[in-house]
Amino acid sequence: MAQCQFCSWKTDHPKAFRMRNHALACDGLPADKRAMVEQWQQEKDAGKPDTGAEGGAPTQAKKRKQSGAPGAGAGAVKTMPPKSPITCHVLDSTSGKPAAGMQIRVDRLSPTGFAQIATAVTDSDGRCSTLIPSSFKMEVGIFKITFMTSEYFTSRGILSFYPFVEIPFEVKTLDEHYHVPLLLSPYAYSTYRGS
Repeated sequence: MAQCQFCSWKTDHPKAFRMRNHALACDGLPADKRAMVEQWQQEKDAGKPDTGAEGGAPTQAKKRKQSGAPGAGAGAVKTMPPKSPITCHVLDSTSGKPAAGMQIRVDRLSPTGFAQIATAVTDSDGRCSTLIPSSFKMEVGIFKITFMTSEYFTSRGILSFYPFVEIPFEVKTLDEHYHVPLLLSPYAYSTYRGS
């Protein structure tokens, strides 16, 4: 169990992303601490190494970053796009590489059936990290991601069995990140709840 020292928030499932998400939204968090968390998150999202002021020996910020604690590195604060609450990653097991260029669709279940909320294409690493548009208001409910596998394999001259792969899942709380990896071949696929 983890609890915020600035408000009454607590969770029975402490994970770094839950704690960061709460810290960014906590009304009780002092401004200096919020700035540290925001900068640390932006550097983490950008994959920027924290070289410290001199770029040589580990600085206190570098040590904090290596230990997983929020730290302020040198340099100006950059504005990063917010991370999508739903992301995916596709790996092509026939090539042993990420499935770049695959069309992805996300739908949400409504009383009248599934309705499309987003489309995207996997990047060179087989990921869609900006899958849900920032204009979409996330709510708990049932979603599904559809991977257009036939188009992907056909464009590579490979016959496949599945024209698409649909993975339904449930968003039960808004303070969690939902990552849906897909391991794919022309005649099989597997998935799991990622982090």
